Amino acid sequence: MRRTGALASVFTILVTLCACSGNDAAAEESQLEITVGITGCATEGDSCATLRVPGALVSLTQADNEILKGTTDEVGRSTFAVRLSGKVTVTATSTMLSRPITQDITLEETGGSTVVNLVDPLPAQLTRAN
Repeated sequence: MRRTGALASVFTILVTLCACSGNDAAAEESQLEITVGITGCATEGDSCATLRVPGALVSLTQADNEILKGTTDEVGRSTFAVRLSGKVTVTATSTMLSRPITQDITLEETGGSTVVNLVDPLPAQLTRAN
């Protein structure tokens, strides 16, 4: 009888381990890269370029809960390793932006990489310093 109890305990542990390892696949790590930019134009009607915004605050929320936050680097990029899936909202704020920029995205459970480009919709007029 003692042996049967020990085997039952080992069986319970193995079933628990198998159930947990199945959940690890669903929580595979993904890379989320967020870039923040403004559109700069030298003169009205001129061709414009997107300029990256360093130091922008970036946050990731899901169901009104802030999950991650960070700051863009010197080239206007912030990268996160995430273990979640579903609909999330990405928000960027900076004094260089006309307003906070938000975008809803859907993260898949498959891992991989997602790139989100947030660009201020109002172009900025560039002026030359004297």
